Amino acid sequence: MSEARNAKFGVAQRRVQVSELYLQGWNQIAIAERLQVSRATISGDVCALQEQWRTSGIRNFDLMREQELLKLELLEREAWAGWQHSLKRAAPASTDGKTKGSRTESSVEEPLGDPRFLNQIHKCLKDRRAMLGLDAPLTVVDTSPLILDSPERRRERLNEIFNKLVAQRVHRVLPALTLEPEPEPGLESP
Repeated sequence: MSEARNAKFGVAQRRVQVSELYLQGWNQIAIAERLQVSRATISGDVCALQEQWRTSGIRNFDLMREQELLKLELLEREAWAGWQHSLKRAAPASTDGKTKGSRTESSVEEPLGDPRFLNQIHKCLKDRRAMLGLDAPLTVVDTSPLILDSPERRRERLNEIFNKLVAQRVHRVLPALTLEPEPEPGLESP
């Protein structure tokens, strides 16, 4: 009984590794070589993982979103590990600068922590919030009366605006001329 339990535990551990490598974009052959198991085993693990992701209530879109979230989680974990590693203080480096007749010594100390890792972590957090829809959506509401009016009313308003613009242009271009209004189509003058 305990052997079966150990075997299931071993499969579960391997599938966690397979999942991480698969989400990093590794192909099945490379995963098999890395974990020193057969390609058929990896293929079965990938199928089981995909089925597990699907049966946990995930549709195709949700499956892709879940995979992207897992990739973000992995990337964030790696960024945190890089940040922790960058916090280790490097030994000060001494330089022996020789100038004319004098000897100077200076030490250069590297700053603690590489801020690029924090930037990556921040980007992961921002991307996760966006993917989950946690940030308030930006809504732009056009309150223009043309949008809210009926098509007939919009047509009337556009004609009014057009006529005003034409009238303004005519008065600016030809202020000294007096224009006789042209007869409207369909109305003949005798």
